[in-house]
Amino acid sequence: MVGRFLTMFFLYFFLIAAAVILGMYLMSEGIVGPLGYVIIVVAAVLIPMIFFNKTVFKTSGKEKKILQNGITARAEILEIKDTGMTINNIYYNVSLRLRVMPESMPAFEVRTSHLFSRVNMPNAGESLYVKYLTNDLTKVVILTEGNQSLDRDSAEEMLRSIDLQNKSLLANGKEADAEVLKYSETGILVNGDNPLVEFELEVTPDYGPKFFAAAKAPILSTSVSKYKKGSRIKVKYDPEDLTKVTIFHS
Repeated sequence: MVGRFLTMFFLYFFLIAAAVILGMYLMSEGIVGPLGYVIIVVAAVLIPMIFFNKTVFKTSGKEKKILQNGITARAEILEIKDTGMTINNIYYNVSLRLRVMPESMPAFEVRTSHLFSRVNMPNAGESLYVKYLTNDLTKVVILTEGNQSLDRDSAEEMLRSIDLQNKSLLANGKEADAEVLKYSETGILVNGDNPLVEFELEVTPDYGPKFFAAAKAPILSTSVSKYKKGSRIKVKYDPEDLTKVTIFHS
């Protein structure tokens, strides 16, 4: 959204500057008079402005609708590319290809763009959360980046989604050992001061090859040291979908 806004903004002022130069040239050649010059400049201001407002604010309205009415789901970053656009050399606009994994329907792929700060820039293979509308799977809005917390309603919805998946895995999943490759607190606290943590794991099933997976689960604040990078823990996973893993507090 911000990338499109900046592009349209610079294009708009480029057109105005071009119209001013063109009008001055036509006046110097005697092709138009002062009134014609004014008409050219006014047209260059108003016509792009109308298009600019319709394009940018239509997009903004779409994103607002998704945030208000959309469904929260986890998404895996399949591909991430720098668009070359930055703001204050801190925020980078990147293009992403995501695999969105809803609870109630098959996974789907979508492309989007988003501004990330340099310190919270994600990598391919990592997960984040998005909102989407079931009647238009071509658009998503990213809800979180790195450790940046969500607004209250989105956070509560995300927690409900995580809780449903984790309960299903704990009831029906297969147990395995896993090594914690990355431990990241999301900034969300559950039932007091227990952090919601995002894990990157190397899972070792009893049968079959090792695999890598991401998981999110709340951890007791008194047990945080047991789940740091390099720790060996127990997990449960879906053998039919190795992207679904949860922490097994045995």
